[in-house]
Amino acid sequence: PKEYLLLAYLYERRGQVCSKDEIGHSVWPEYEAGGIFDYQIENLVRRLRTRIETDPASPQLLYTVRGLGYKLMTN
Repeated sequence: PKEYLLLAYLYERRGQVCSKDEIGHSVWPEYEAGGIFDYQIENLVRRLRTRIETDPASPQLLYTVRGLGYKLMTN
């Protein structure tokens, strides 16, 4: 379910960089309580990549924008 929420959030903002903070607020309603850490978001992105990328080690759809967040690209 979290992977789907992440994909839906990124798809709505395709082509735009989404910060970890924005992702956290969107995917985890309990984020405000401070219970979500960067590594949880990174693991969620990694799991989503294994589902949508042909080669998750060389992403073509879900990019990491260093220091800023993640960006979903569509054709």
